[in-house]
Parts: sequence; C-alpha cells; structure tokens
Amino acid sequence: LDMHEPISDGTVLCPEGPTNTAALLALKFSVVGRPAAFLGGNYLCPQADSKVKSNLDLVLFADNDKAGMDGAEKVAGYVKDWWRSVTIATPPAKYKDVRDWYRAGAKRDDVRMAVVNARPV
Repeated sequence: LDMHEPISDGTVLCPEGPTNTAALLALKFSVVGRPAAFLGGNYLCPQADSKVKSNLDLVLFADNDKAGMDGAEKVAGYVKDWWRSVTIATPPAKYKDVRDWYRAGAKRDDVRMAVVNARPV
C-alpha cells in the first residue's frame, strides 16, 4: 500500500469537491476534501466545545471562480481557530480547478509551489 507523503510535516490539503480531492490524492498528497465551496467546515474542526488546537497546517484549495474563493474564505474563517495555520491556494488562473489542472499535466512539484504561495488567512 502506497502511503501519501505530506508536503511538509503536518500539512493537509483541502480542495472542494470529490474530483479535486481525487486529483490531489492521485498526486499522493495528504488530503481531506470538502463537499462544496461553502460546505464542510464543520468536518474540519473538533467538537465545538473543544479547546484543542490542531498541530497541523490546513491549505484550502479554491476553485478559480467567485463561489470557490468566497467559499474558501468562509470555510477558512470557520476553521482557522482549530488549525496551526490556514491558507488558501488556487491552481493557475487558466484552470478552473485542481482537477482541470491535474488533467492538463500538473505535477506534484507544481502543487507544492501553489501551497508555498498560498495566501494566509
């Protein structure tokens, strides 16, 4: 069984939708998908009464459209207190989403660069 290698110790990528999640899994990243742009924040947090903060970094991958960016911002605001850091990344502007970028030939190092350049929340 092939294990998914994190970008760096403690980094989890979180794209919107199952096909974007599958694309990042195919590139062997640690991934937790969310069902849609504005959904899934509650799955990325511990129980509401918990004061425990994760020791992991979360990178939300947004689609390159208004709904994708607005959704990532909303989810980031909801989850930021439970992760060591939260950033928002996007594929290059000419691709609608991670899946399109992957289908066009994106490699693991391309995604790593998008993570390095992700915008802090």
